[in-house]
Parts: sequence; structure tokens; C-alpha cells
Amino acid sequence: MIEKKIVSHFSTCTAITTKTTRVYPEFVPEAAAFPALSYSRVSGFRVNYLDGYSGEENPRIQIDCWATAYAAAKELSTAVHSAMEAAPNFKALLISDMDLSERDLGLYRISMDFSCWSKST
Repeated sequence: MIEKKIVSHFSTCTAITTKTTRVYPEFVPEAAAFPALSYSRVSGFRVNYLDGYSGEENPRIQIDCWATAYAAAKELSTAVHSAMEAAPNFKALLISDMDLSERDLGLYRISMDFSCWSKST
């Protein structure tokens, strides 16, 4: 599952760990400190050939960078983008990103969608 590969890669990436070690599936818990990351599988695609499943997948993964300041969210998103491009055991291409704010929570969020390629293990 590529989500495990992403979390493992983030835990060893200094550009990310110097900013946060908080990485959550789907959503950030209410009591969490910031900055933080959340990730979710938006869609999935298993590569099949005429003779069956190839062992490769191409899911779209959304990664959200959360912070109490806009600059901190942008810095974290830059680190995530670089880390995803440099991952050694999967490939990721940034499809889109957008700046959002959660005014009621006092948070800034940079939402990034990646097309990921990985072999199932």
C-alpha cells in the first residue's frame, strides 16, 4: 500500500521532520498541534494486462499541509513536494495544488494532489 511507503519516506526526510512529525491518515485530530500533514487516497487504479494484474498501482493521493501561519503551510508544502519527487521506492507527480484557509479553525491548508506509481508489496 503506497500510503505506508509515503509515511515511511516522510519519517526519514529531514526537510519534513524539521517542520513536523505529525502525519495523519484522512484528517488531523482536533487536539493535534500544528504544523501537521494529512493524507488520503482520492482514487486508485490497478494496472492490468491481458494476462492479469501487473502488481503496479497508480492511485491519486491528496496531501494536506496544515499550519497556523500561511508561510509555514507554504514551506511545508514545498518540503512535501520535494520529498514526493525524490522518493526512492515510488514515483509521484504533482497534479494540482491549492491554497485554502479554515477561518473557523484559524488554520491555513495547502492541498496537493499527486499521481503516484508504485509496485504492490
